[in-house]
Amino acid sequence: MIRIGSFVFPFSASWWLPSFLLAFHLLLLTAAVYFWQYHHQYEHDFLGYDRIYRLSASFDTDQGRRYLAAAPPGSNEWLQFFFDDSLEACTYLLPTEGAILTYADRHHFSKYVFLSDPSFFDVFSLSEETRSLSGTPAVWLSDSLARSLGLHDEGGTLDVRSTSALFFDASYAYQGVLPLPHRTHLQIDALLLEAPLTRRQQLSWRYVYVKMRVPLSEAAKQYWEERITDSLRAYYEEYKALRFELTPIERLHLKAWGAPEQELAMGDALPLIVPRAVLAVASFLFLVTAFYYALWLRMRWMARRKEWFVRWVSGEMPMLLYGRYALYVLAAWGGVLGLTGVLHEWVPYERWFMLPTASFGQIAMPWIGWVCVGASALSLWIGVRQNLHSLLLSWQQQRPLLLRRMAAVLWLPLWGQLLLLLAVGGILALLIQQLNYVERRSLGYDSPSLVLVRLPQYGVQAAQLKELQKILAQQPPVRAVGRVLEVPSDLLLPQLIVYKQEQKHAGWQPLLWGRMMVMENAPQALGVTLCQGRYFKETDNIRTSVMLNEEAYKQLGGAALAFVTDSTGTPLPAQVVGVLRNFHFESLHRPVAPMVWLKGEGRVGSILVRLHGEVQKKDLDMVRKVCMQKLSNVPVVVEKQSELVFRQYDYERVLLRLLGLAWVALVPGFLLTAWIAVRQWIGMRRRSMAIYRLLGASVYDFLWQEMSIYFAFSGLSLPLVWWVQYSIEKSWVQQYFAYFSPVWYHAFFTPLALLMACITIFCFFVFVLWRSIFLPEEFRV
Repeated sequence: MIRIGSFVFPFSASWWLPSFLLAFHLLLLTAAVYFWQYHHQYEHDFLGYDRIYRLSASFDTDQGRRYLAAAPPGSNEWLQFFFDDSLEACTYLLPTEGAILTYADRHHFSKYVFLSDPSFFDVFSLSEETRSLSGTPAVWLSDSLARSLGLHDEGGTLDVRSTSALFFDASYAYQGVLPLPHRTHLQIDALLLEAPLTRRQQLSWRYVYVKMRVPLSEAAKQYWEERITDSLRAYYEEYKALRFELTPIERLHLKAWGAPEQELAMGDALPLIVPRAVLAVASFLFLVTAFYYALWLRMRWMARRKEWFVRWVSGEMPMLLYGRYALYVLAAWGGVLGLTGVLHEWVPYERWFMLPTASFGQIAMPWIGWVCVGASALSLWIGVRQNLHSLLLSWQQQRPLLLRRMAAVLWLPLWGQLLLLLAVGGILALLIQQLNYVERRSLGYDSPSLVLVRLPQYGVQAAQLKELQKILAQQPPVRAVGRVLEVPSDLLLPQLIVYKQEQKHAGWQPLLWGRMMVMENAPQALGVTLCQGRYFKETDNIRTSVMLNEEAYKQLGGAALAFVTDSTGTPLPAQVVGVLRNFHFESLHRPVAPMVWLKGEGRVGSILVRLHGEVQKKDLDMVRKVCMQKLSNVPVVVEKQSELVFRQYDYERVLLRLLGLAWVALVPGFLLTAWIAVRQWIGMRRRSMAIYRLLGASVYDFLWQEMSIYFAFSGLSLPLVWWVQYSIEKSWVQQYFAYFSPVWYHAFFTPLALLMACITIFCFFVFVLWRSIFLPEEFRV
């Protein structure tokens, strides 16, 4: 084993280090492949998924946004008319906007609740045992939701109260609880079968899945799409601007209103982003490690033949030398693009606001990013040119000692490893900064002092709500109380219309992009609300405000005008305040859509309570007690907004641990190479200092001739780093948050550390190395 280890890594007592790193990378890659196979094992369990298509409708407009269309009332028998005998089965899913589930006096909020009928079993090929339970109304729960409710058996009564205005107008009690089978890998909180449908629900056609007898070719799929579209256009006026599409699926896709499409197919196992992130990071690390060892084996083989290897390393073939360094730079920057591509591809962009936009195939970065890349490449080129001559002399004079100096070229040189270390460490630092800052001082609002009270959409009158808000506002710990409603743009009806002023024309056009949030008493309830790049003052006295997400905010080229209707349909003007980047629309429960009623007898959303200090358990108990006194027999869920934010960043914490492991795996190799390189560099400087002392020069002559380039470059890099940070602060942070983020103040310690390092090196050369050089008496001047 020692002989094998010494062959792999010819350092005395150090051969185990790269072997351990390679084994660690292989283990990580194996775990990633295992996660990936586990995620896709349902493809083998469910036969016939290649014949299931989702029938969706979209507006035939330039934007091409996907909308939810209305279909004729009734069930899906009308599809048989279009597909003739080619259709084997069809089903539908009607999503609610969440529900409050009550079991044994325990309340839990369920984000996704779907209505369907027994045809759901036929389409998705569920077992006969499950089909036999569909004769009576049943509720399917995920394992995590069943555990949170304390369900240990299939008996008992589960009370389901929906919070959506589109669905239940009363509470429904379902006898019996059917936990969702784990092997189906359908991560849905609740699926209500054979639930009574109202007239409004019958008119709501949301997700239709058709199962064909044979897989459709592209020509057949286009034929059915055109047939359905042309037939509906001929009979229904509202379908004139619609076109229908058949999308093949290999798994069940569930799409939340106003949110990107999600694959909820992992059951209670790891979320979808985890196997992809693990696979991407592990593959990248394994490729880098494999490149290390392939390079070393190539050098080991060529060292025996000497001629080509010596010419390459000694610099007699400069193009190959430069090409090697260019390869290192491209590899490091490719790793940055790959990691940021993973993050941007599978993580919402609002959680990575500090990273440049990038993808695997293309990159779109601000010009500041290109300046940073250019500066790194320039510094690399200067360093290579400065050290090339000395390295050439060193290698040519000590060719017999070539094998003993294999450590200098075993792994990536110090420059390449530094770029790779900074690439992974930079992303890791940005992630840590964002997580720490958002969780402790959430951007744009006072998250630690906010309490969100979730209310069902039935049985709460406007008078009761106003009285509850008044009583809550009178409590000593409470600072302000407000109401909040989220409005997905996919359901923009005349109840909420936001117009933006066009740049070229003086007219107004509807804004149909991005989710919106309507709040009453928003400035006082949130604490800080942004308004076109400035603080929103409490003296502005805007009762009704509309906050947008990033996409909608970017489309507000000029002024904006919003109308919110009350229960009578009377438009109430509301001002568009701005964008709250990290308010987390997901943390709300997407309550009311499209019935946006802030006044009158209309339904209400959540209540947002802002306290004077940080939320404590006694504050939650106080809010819950007041709600139970004023709203008897109405289940409420009282949660801390900071905990909601904390749960929203679970995926990022998983990535943080993975990147941390990757960075730690790179540190030993970098430190070892840096130690060898610094020793060689200091040794060459000592020889130069001895020559200068032999010639009678002073230490200042040595510093001016030998060290001026390094000190000049370090001095120029300090204002460059400060300027880049200031530009990022002005162009990125202030554009969305309207204030200087304290996160970037901590980043100013980086150039300060560089300055201190330069001063330390200067003192080291002047007071240590220069005085430590021994010259014989006859050579002293």
